Amino acid sequence: MCIRDRFRRLRMIKSPDEIARLAEAARVTEHAIITSAQSAFLGATQRHLARVFSQTAITANCFVRQDNASIDGGSAFGNLNTPGDVVVDGSIIRYDVGVHYQGYASDIARCFSFRTVRDKVRRYQDALVAGQERMLECIRPGAIPADIFHEVVKTVRREGIPHFDRTHVGHGIGIAGAGYDLPNLAPNDETPLQPGMVLCVETPYVEVGFGGLQVEDMLVVTENGYQLLTHSERGIQVVP
Repeated sequence: MCIRDRFRRLRMIKSPDEIARLAEAARVTEHAIITSAQSAFLGATQRHLARVFSQTAITANCFVRQDNASIDGGSAFGNLNTPGDVVVDGSIIRYDVGVHYQGYASDIARCFSFRTVRDKVRRYQDALVAGQERMLECIRPGAIPADIFHEVVKTVRREGIPHFDRTHVGHGIGIAGAGYDLPNLAPNDETPLQPGMVLCVETPYVEVGFGGLQVEDMLVVTENGYQLLTHSERGIQVVP
């Protein structure tokens, strides 16, 4: 095992102080997401939404790790910002964002719809949330990431997106700038979950010509299961 891999394995279990910093990073990120979404208006640009997110995070003494607030078709391009996209009635507004707080990172995703919700948007987001709910049911010490991955994909397909496909449905998180921590919730990861791991659990979906939808939360694995570090609504939220 190379030095980098050894370091990543050492980083899997977080101390109470590290967990507290990660929890604060998550809190600030959720607050910045909600503040940005509530600032949306007819004709608002992606640039405006990202700016409000960033300003809110900076005001809370954080650095912005990722400010991807995407709109409609632009939300299908992952974390590539398309600043000229504008909000219209029924727009998808997707956040896949994070901050750095005292050296620790967050990674959270939420989706909104402006004024009205298209049927396909609601159905697909509900399927993604159902997949994540199944993932949460599986999170406990000793659970195997590969098994969790297959349960999640199977659930999302059954609940309404039969062609859903992913390379992973989550990852560890920790020190800012160090990349994702282990384990990966992926089909080739057999690392048993342990108390003290902090994970991002996610079910993203993108479709060119339609857009992107996603839910992603942060949690800490506990002796009896898990504790969420995020608390906002995970289904599609309407911005009036």
